[in-house]
Amino acid sequence: MFGAELVRRGGQAVLDKQTKDNLSVLIVASLEGTLSVQQKTQLNNLLDANATARQYYMEYIDLHVSIKQVTEIPEVPDAPDLIAEVISENYIFEDQQELSSDNNSNFVTLNSSKQSAQQYHRKQLSFTSLYQVLGAIAAMIAVAFILNTIMRLGNQLPTAPIILAKLSDSVDAIWSGDVEVGDSLYRRTYELQSGYAEVTFPDNTKVVFQGPAEFELESRNSVYVEKGKLTAIIGDNIGFTVNSKNVKVVDVGTEFGVDIDGAGNSDVHVFDGEILLYPALSKGQYSKTAKQSIYQGQARRVDGKKQITEIAINELAFIRQKEFEIISRGTEGSSYDRWLAYSYQMRHNPDLVAYYTFDKNENQPEVLENLSIATKGSMDGQLQSTMAEDLPEWTTGRFPEKCSLAFDRDKNQQVVVPRDKQFQITGPITIAAWVDANASGQIVTNRIPAGHCNYRMTIYKNLLEFMRIDVTQNYTDAVNSVLADDADAKWHLVAVTHDNKVVKFYFDGELVGNKEYEYYPKAINANLFIGADGSSKGSNYYFNGRIDELAIFKCVISEKDIRGMYQQGKPQ
Repeated sequence: MFGAELVRRGGQAVLDKQTKDNLSVLIVASLEGTLSVQQKTQLNNLLDANATARQYYMEYIDLHVSIKQVTEIPEVPDAPDLIAEVISENYIFEDQQELSSDNNSNFVTLNSSKQSAQQYHRKQLSFTSLYQVLGAIAAMIAVAFILNTIMRLGNQLPTAPIILAKLSDSVDAIWSGDVEVGDSLYRRTYELQSGYAEVTFPDNTKVVFQGPAEFELESRNSVYVEKGKLTAIIGDNIGFTVNSKNVKVVDVGTEFGVDIDGAGNSDVHVFDGEILLYPALSKGQYSKTAKQSIYQGQARRVDGKKQITEIAINELAFIRQKEFEIISRGTEGSSYDRWLAYSYQMRHNPDLVAYYTFDKNENQPEVLENLSIATKGSMDGQLQSTMAEDLPEWTTGRFPEKCSLAFDRDKNQQVVVPRDKQFQITGPITIAAWVDANASGQIVTNRIPAGHCNYRMTIYKNLLEFMRIDVTQNYTDAVNSVLADDADAKWHLVAVTHDNKVVKFYFDGELVGNKEYEYYPKAINANLFIGADGSSKGSNYYFNGRIDELAIFKCVISEKDIRGMYQQGKPQ
């Protein structure tokens, strides 16, 4: 936590700034009674191992006690006036000739001698006033001591650190040093080695850092980033600023991402709204004349030479605020929350060509949306059937919170995704789908009707089949594997992988078979059919049952990852 603790200054060992700031935080927490068990251990270990830290601690406590004593002295009149008053009171009766008992029943009649009057009034001097005088004198001595201490400590005088933000949440975060959710954050450098961390500023601006990242909070509305990625969604006030070695980014009411890589490039991506971008002139100095306004859907790169170039926006590279909240909730929430968190993370896979979660869009119920970030905005499917009124039916999925599509084979129901070159996967491929226990038929096919087939996955009760053929082949060239019969489960994950040489079959995350199947199909541009073969050869070429989720990758997913897909997606 404390890094290098000592530096030499004029031959004398002193604490470095970061160690001193951290030590001040621990001392203040100790004095306020908010020191955690872990912080107490850190404080004790530091004081035990470092004589300079012990000296600093004693001076801090000494100063604190001195100030506390002064502030707890009862209120008294201004000290110089009080002293003058008491001195006057000592001699006020020197000119009086006598004091009669009629004036005060508590007084005795005295001879009117100057000496007797002086003796009497000195005896009757107010003890309360005397105590006040002594208290005032003590206060002045204490103040003098404090001023002397201040002058002696100089720059080493501890000051209470200013809270700039709060670590409001994290997921799998590993820090260089001790940082925990709920901690106040100060002006210092933080290093997030891995995982995600959400920092919330006083105006409710939220910044999500993705490890590895190194950053310093500069103020309550600015941060300096040495390296790493962040996304910021602005709170109540505009003007939040991200500084780096070669760029300043100023929000104008927006959500944006910044990526500072190790090659000296700073990439800025605007997801919503607008930002102002200032390239650096030198360290801490930024060009106003070269300022650019960057809008939603745009991105810029500022390289090590401070040159600005336009780049394509890349949402795959960033975890946005909504995604972070979902991922965080998945660590402790329901089985649905767990799956949803996994789903959002999987969407960032650049090899995920198409991803359908089968959640109904109430504004477009006849559309099945593709949620892969790499291809989002394209490759949506259209619900179809022989009769327009007999479309596949939206129904409850494997979680109560989500949907699925129920297909009736007798009504020739299907989802058709218009042809797209990104479907033309001729190399390694993975197809995975969640289907109900009674499912039977073609789950997904990419082919020309009655002709070339880039790929097809089919389930027949306890048989899983995969096929890739061209016009010279027939259906007997398909390969299959027998599935287990789990009568208790209502939903199953079925998956196949093909590396152009071997097909592997998976059932509920477990490898259940593999077969040699060397084939390199030609690239044919064709529609994608979900719940159908696409050959229009009758009801036997349609699907019967419910499909809840479908993913198509242009790579081979490992056995471990397919097992994880099942574990994260299975209903309880």
